[in-house]
Amino acid sequence: MKRYWILSLIIAITVLGCKPKAKTDPTKDPKVAIPEKAADSGLTVLAYSLPKEAALPAQVAVKLAITPNTEKKLAVSWVQADPSPARKTLLWTGGMLAAYAIGKNLVDYKITADATGEIDEMGSQLAIAAGIMAAMVQTPPKAGVVLFGALNPDGTVGPVEHLPAKIKAAATAGAKIIGIPAGQDQAWDEAAKQYVTCAEMGKAAGAEIKEVATITEAFTLLTGSTLELPEAVAPDALKLDADTEKLLKERSEKWLTQHDEFVKKIKAIKGKQSDRTKNGLTAAVKYAEEARTLIKAGSVAAAYDYAQRAGAFAMTALWSAQFDALDAKKDLKGMLKAVESFDNISKQITDTITKLRTVEDPTALDPMIRLTTYDHLAGAWGYAKLGEKQLKESRDKIAYLLEKKLSPAMDEGRLFQLLLGTATRFSMADVKNGKAQDFAAFPALKSGKWNVNADRAAELADMLEATARAWMELSSKVFVQEVAAAGTKSSEEVLSDMIATENNYLVAVSSLDFPEFLISQDAKEGLLIRVAAYWNSYLNNAMLFLKRIHLDIRKDATGQVHQVRQQKVLARLIVSAEENARRSAALAQKVTGTIPASARFYYQVGMTMKDGAFGLQIKSLEMFWKAATECQLAVLLVR
Repeated sequence: MKRYWILSLIIAITVLGCKPKAKTDPTKDPKVAIPEKAADSGLTVLAYSLPKEAALPAQVAVKLAITPNTEKKLAVSWVQADPSPARKTLLWTGGMLAAYAIGKNLVDYKITADATGEIDEMGSQLAIAAGIMAAMVQTPPKAGVVLFGALNPDGTVGPVEHLPAKIKAAATAGAKIIGIPAGQDQAWDEAAKQYVTCAEMGKAAGAEIKEVATITEAFTLLTGSTLELPEAVAPDALKLDADTEKLLKERSEKWLTQHDEFVKKIKAIKGKQSDRTKNGLTAAVKYAEEARTLIKAGSVAAAYDYAQRAGAFAMTALWSAQFDALDAKKDLKGMLKAVESFDNISKQITDTITKLRTVEDPTALDPMIRLTTYDHLAGAWGYAKLGEKQLKESRDKIAYLLEKKLSPAMDEGRLFQLLLGTATRFSMADVKNGKAQDFAAFPALKSGKWNVNADRAAELADMLEATARAWMELSSKVFVQEVAAAGTKSSEEVLSDMIATENNYLVAVSSLDFPEFLISQDAKEGLLIRVAAYWNSYLNNAMLFLKRIHLDIRKDATGQVHQVRQQKVLARLIVSAEENARRSAALAQKVTGTIPASARFYYQVGMTMKDGAFGLQIKSLEMFWKAATECQLAVLLVR
């Protein structure tokens, strides 16, 4: 006879047919034993919609069926035809992160969802994932527990919208324990038009508010049981080895030398400089000074990051200064001659890819270094593709003006802006390619070869592709289609603006095309390329949503972050992500025998940036995400 458990989360879950592990009493033995095989499970989820006007969020029943998957092909779907991008994202993200959290492969489960009515999919990710975990490990959830939260790629919990209204709705429905994102106890109450304390609001309604930082904490709150997790390593365990530090110091000096040469050339250019040139030069010099300070302090990972930024900003400022001078002279032929050097950058990226493919057995090397290298190459390729498009437009415009014998002044500055955009894209492509070359030179593993499971890598690539494409579809809907529908610009114009102003969006888009571009040439490293590119796309879209929606950041005229409305949430996210990176490193150490050098690098950069200005704090969060996910991918590749 099937057993039924009822749970309210964002969500109120009824778990059908999940047999608990052998007589485990969470009050006496809170540790969960992970079943070897999946069991038939059913979930009825009462998810909440977003509030409308003065009404509280409405409940919507979501039926989930989780059964063993014997076909060994990913099976995550909605019963409804043509599910929305948000629903695809909800199910793929929840399923993927739930399976990783309990040490299982998503392909071993068939997950089907059925729901009618509007749902706050983003705010339901934590609840869905924790519910799926409970079913996968066959551990009954406790009654009256509600979870609210988005999920970040590393498994930490992100903030949600309309939290006070959701708490009111859950408490009204009888919830006694409500889990909310760590750091979001102070939340904006749209009805009261002021910030409120969630703990006080919950207490007044008869519910206890608990802040949760990770998906595993949410699982414990939901079920009363805990998963066996290794203790987080100490920060010192994530230090770089001497050989890697030596390499990074050498590469830092290389970037700083490039910076110095570019600055010298900028100062040699006569004439008035535009604000863009001045701002770029100021930023470049600032980054170079910080890099040199960090080198002296022995923080070579962070020094490298600042040094390559110095070189990148100096390169862009140099192009800007050159176009300033050419524009002042209205020298069209000079402009045409200047852009010829851009043609070589795309070739250099292709050369880097070719060198990587000369390795006879790529899985015999450190796969995480190769994945990180391809991360940077995907970005380089994307920037170069956009640069090539703008370069053609620039050349066509110059050719037209020359043919018609028209002055660039008649173009009202559009050519100048187009040239600057072209230079910026190719500069970024060149920098990303340089970083790819630097990472490819990281010292080889000293602990021997990694035994990458090819079948598992293929399953991982398929799972990441489905997740990445769901996020990309959602991102395009929210940031392009909906913006165009609400404004005066066409979708094409909004898309162009997004690609030009949001690097996360550009990298997310280009990373999806990168595998097809490479695999069509040579499929030898196809699996590693797919894993790297699809994970890169997913992570960049997740960061885009965090910045633009969840943290609600504001940028100044120069594009720098000067305000974060959710400052407390950001601070708590950084704390959670840093600790999660160390815990992920511990698991990687246990499973693979080592902590990826790329994870160590990202962790060290994050530690240096976490106490800086808002822009650096957000960058540190991204670095901790990357440190954790590099470790998680390492585990998944060899599991």
